Amino acid sequence: MPARGAVIDGQATRSTGTGPAPSDLMLQRAKSEFLEMPGLRLTIRQAARLWALDARDCERLLDTLVEARFLSRARDGAYVRGDVRILQHQ
Repeated sequence: MPARGAVIDGQATRSTGTGPAPSDLMLQRAKSEFLEMPGLRLTIRQAARLWALDARDCERLLDTLVEARFLSRARDGAYVRGDVRILQHQ
C-alpha cells in the first residue's frame, strides 16, 4: 500500500494507519485551534466532538500533527502544542 500523507508547513508527513490521510483543510483547522489557544489540551474524544469527526479519523489527524512536531502527546493522552511545555502534577 503506498504511503499517504499531507504537507504541513512545507514538511511532508506520512499517515500511519489504514485509512486516508487527513485533508489539508482539516489539518489547518486543527492547527488553527491550537495556535489560537496555546494552552489547549484535547483528548481524541474531545477533538472528535469539536471537529465533528469519528474517533479513528480524529486520531489520524492528531497523530499527523504529532509526526510534524506541531503537537505533542501528554502522559495522560491529551494532545497539546509541541512548543508548549507540558506540566504534570504528580
